[in-house]
Formats: sequence, structure tokens, C-alpha cells
Amino acid sequence: MKILFVNKDNPFGVGGGDFATHAYLLAFSELCNGNIDVYLRDGIKTNDSIKANFIIVPERSIFARIKSLFTGHLHRNVNAVRKRLAEGVRYDYCVFNNSKTSTGLIRQVRDLGIKTITIHHNVEPEFVRDNTPNWLHRTLLMHLVKKAERTAWQLSDYNLFLTRQDLQTFKSLYGENHSINGIIGTFEYNPMPEIKLKERDPQHLTISITGTLCLQQGIDGIRYFFDELYQYLPEGAKVIISGRQPTEEVKALCSCHGSNVQLIPNPDDMSEVINKADIYLCPTRLGGGLKLRVMDGLRLGLPVIVHSCSARGYDELAGSDCLSVFDSKEEFASELQKLVEKIQNGTIRRDYIRQRYEEVFSYQAGLRRLKAILSVED
Repeated sequence: MKILFVNKDNPFGVGGGDFATHAYLLAFSELCNGNIDVYLRDGIKTNDSIKANFIIVPERSIFARIKSLFTGHLHRNVNAVRKRLAEGVRYDYCVFNNSKTSTGLIRQVRDLGIKTITIHHNVEPEFVRDNTPNWLHRTLLMHLVKKAERTAWQLSDYNLFLTRQDLQTFKSLYGENHSINGIIGTFEYNPMPEIKLKERDPQHLTISITGTLCLQQGIDGIRYFFDELYQYLPEGAKVIISGRQPTEEVKALCSCHGSNVQLIPNPDDMSEVINKADIYLCPTRLGGGLKLRVMDGLRLGLPVIVHSCSARGYDELAGSDCLSVFDSKEEFASELQKLVEKIQNGTIRRDYIRQRYEEVFSYQAGLRRLKAILSVED
């Protein structure tokens, strides 16, 4: 089996899309024993954690990028992949990592008899709407991403989704298709880390919030936390907020609350930061797809309270001691109170949360899901 993997993320980078891409690449590489060509943008530093042939694609010229607004080619790989195919290199599968990367290629790939797989990391119009502040850029992009998504949905042999909710949204937006549609979710690409779990002081709780603090959905989540949710924290509770590149607004919001709130920008080891907490909170209420930051809390055995927008993809854990979901500040207050009582009574077990997390989100669990969707035998 030989696989072509058309990609726009950095599988060796730091961030939700990058982590997910690393896991998917590792799984597809295992399926074909490393017989996989992977397209990467220039400037990415690779390592040997993934067995693959990496093909580096330089940045497009300004003219080519402007032209793409008319051609709809939302990535730089089109010409490089077409050249490779014209050279007669044969593939069994072509994986488009996000519907954007299928633009300009999916019809040609299908015509060559190659099975097509598109991984939909989210509902792309939702992501563009919530993370593109410039209205002109947002307007120009929206039509193109909708067209790319619809085409990939209709023409892919396999459509893979991170959440069941995203799959249902596609059906309502674009109608039924003749593809095999499956829930791949996301999963680890490393074994579960051995971590010395922090001893709890049930009378002085610490709450952790993490994420990319320079994107619109992350900034909105921090605003929402301080404006609507902070007032319901138990007396004496501490808050640790950590993540990449916090904006001046995020810094100002954190500094307003004195020593009760600690901001840790760009930590070297996020696990060490989160392990200081007793509860993991995800207040993010914008954006589609699965929020990988919730995995950070569960991986460390913390009970998670999460806005319903960010609970998508965690269905198997919702409603248990692992995951509490809220939609309003009143629901947050209620769920937090119940969780605090359980912590003070000693009924929350971090080792149990880690065990359940591994059952659903380990690399082997993800690989089994992928094999089942593609009907590949172990």
C-alpha cells in the first residue's frame, strides 16, 4: 500500500491541529509501513518520530496567492502534487488533511483511480467565522471554504470527522453523499506519560485554563470566564491561565484579579502547569471541531468542566466524573458546586479519569477506529 498525504499543518509543531495531524500521520504511516509521501510547507523542522518521505513545498509568490482567490486553491501544494502525479507515481490512497488541501486536486486524483480520504478537522465555515476578525478577508474566504468542503464531502471515498456533531452539520449543510463517513476523533501519538499526581488540598482549589491565547476563540473564552463565570468560584480558589502568545487584552484581564490569577505564557511543559490544578476548565464557546485542550486536562486525570461548544467529541466521557458540560453561567455554577463537593468528599479519582481517557484517546484506540473505517484488518 502506498499513500499520498496532502497537508497544510505542521505535524511537528505546537497546537491542536498540529498535534492531531501528528497522530493521523503516524497512524497512516503504520498502515502502509512508512510507504507514504507527505507534503509539508518549507521551514518545518522534521524528525524521525514519523516514518515517511517528506516533500517540502516553498511558499507561493504574492501573485499566486492573489490568484488563488479566483482559482480557489487554498494551499500551496497543487502544482507540486500535480507534477508528482504526472511523473507516474502511483498511490492507493490520497489523504487530504482538511478539505482546503483537496482544492485543485481531488477530481484529478479520483480520475487516476486513487481512493480519496478527507479528514475534516472542523466545520470550516464556523472556524473562519469565529477566527477571522477582518471582515473583508472573512467574506472572501467564506465562499471558497464552503465550496471546498462541499466538493470534498461529495467526492471523497471516505470522509473522516473528529466529532459526530460535525458529521451531522455536514449532512444538514450539504445533503447526503455516497461516501463512507466515519468518526475518527483524535488521539495520542505518544504513550501516556508517567506523571506523579499532585496531592490535593480540598479546601484550596486550583482551576486551570489553557489554550492558544492569541486566537479569537481563545480570547473570547477568557473574556467569558472573567465576565460571567469567575464570580462563582469557591472562596480562596486559585486560577492558572496558560498558553501561547497571550494578547495584551488577556494579560490585562488576568492582572485585574491580583494573586488569585496566575498567567503563564508559552510554558515549556504544559503538563507541569496543568498538574498543579484540581479542576480543568474550558470556557471556549466559539469554533467548530474538537477542542484538543480538553484532552490536556483528562490526560492528567483532572475532572473537566467544559462549555457545550467545546464538549463535542467527548461524548463517551460526558456526564461522568470525568466531564461536566454547561451552557450558561447558572449551569456552570451548578456543575462546579457538585464537582467541588465530590472533590472535598474524596470521591473523584484521578487514576480512574486517566484510565477512561486512555481507553478512548490512546494511539491504539485511534488506530483501531481508523482501521475499522477503512476495513483494514489487524
